[in-house]
Amino acid sequence: MSRPPARTVLLIEANPADTEVLAADLIRLGGLKVVRVRSLDAALEILATMPVDAVVGVHAPPTLDGLAMLRALHSEDQRQEVAAVILAAHDAVTIRIAGWREGVQAILTWPADPADVAGALVVLLERRAAERARRVRSETADVSIAPLVRLLTTTLDAAIPGSARRGDELVTGALAVARELEVPSDFLPSMEYAARLHEIGRIAVVMLPESGERAFSLPGDVTLAGAVLLREIPALAEAATLLEGMGANWDGSGSPTDLQQGQIPMRSRILRAVRDLLAVSSRGATRLPLAEAMQVLEPRIGTWYDPAVLASLEVLVSMETNPNWLAHQELVPVHRLREGMVLAADLHTASGVKLLSGGSVLNGPSLELIRRRHGSDPVVHGVPIRPSSE
Repeated sequence: MSRPPARTVLLIEANPADTEVLAADLIRLGGLKVVRVRSLDAALEILATMPVDAVVGVHAPPTLDGLAMLRALHSEDQRQEVAAVILAAHDAVTIRIAGWREGVQAILTWPADPADVAGALVVLLERRAAERARRVRSETADVSIAPLVRLLTTTLDAAIPGSARRGDELVTGALAVARELEVPSDFLPSMEYAARLHEIGRIAVVMLPESGERAFSLPGDVTLAGAVLLREIPALAEAATLLEGMGANWDGSGSPTDLQQGQIPMRSRILRAVRDLLAVSSRGATRLPLAEAMQVLEPRIGTWYDPAVLASLEVLVSMETNPNWLAHQELVPVHRLREGMVLAADLHTASGVKLLSGGSVLNGPSLELIRRRHGSDPVVHGVPIRPSSE
């Protein structure tokens, strides 16, 4: 089995004779490749031309100032993210205090046993390599989750027509509220996944028509069932937790009943309130203005809804004069097309052939054209139709 390439250490030494043994031990004990230079300028030239894992500098002003080295390594001009290590005399108080503020990874006393320096450097590089690998795995996982969520969303929409459109609206509205509440960006992807798949529990639970005050709220057994389904996929475990929390009420009366107020994830509280607002707005034959829909939710502030979230919902109401966040199309499968529907955009087949222009009203001949063409050159993802409530 081939050995991994040796990590490269750039050693900046004002007095090469003092570091002769150190360089030899870094090679012998640490298995490192050592490149030795006499000045910071020479080190920066090396960094511009070859990959380096760590820079070790012997603090010996004015020949080499450790702070100047750290600031140069962390400047915007540097393309490499290297570990920075300072070797300083025990009485070099300034660099020992200021170095940590400048982002040094380690400050070691010099002169020191070269074996100690080699050991500390090897451990530092191994930890950085492990963290880099963890970050790559996390980023790769995020990339692979998105196509999976799209597949699940498409499948769900085939089983529950309109769920994809409702998920799109919930995503955009929930993100607007989350930004208003300054939810960290790292927490937003899982909230988006939960929003797109918030109706997935309807596959396992028959949602009977409800009346009265529960008519517009997603039943707790649906959100719980959806959470159970999503937990089967480890990458969506966090989204499952958020979906479960959507069924909880601010006062603890929802499902699950063991969550209330701050115990309910903030993102779940946002999803619940935005979803209910949109449900109230769209439950009639025509879309109800959001300001009027808010009036339906407001009596339940402090019981169903977090007061802070309801206050931030005003951002959606203020966007209603130019509601870019509202869906202006619904993707309808070819077999569900009906006369009188209006295309929301140009209709193309999988091969790129344009069948009809956006704004066309479907009639008998155009429906026959679409269905006949779909048999040999399919219309993928569905036909973009203007929602009937517009």
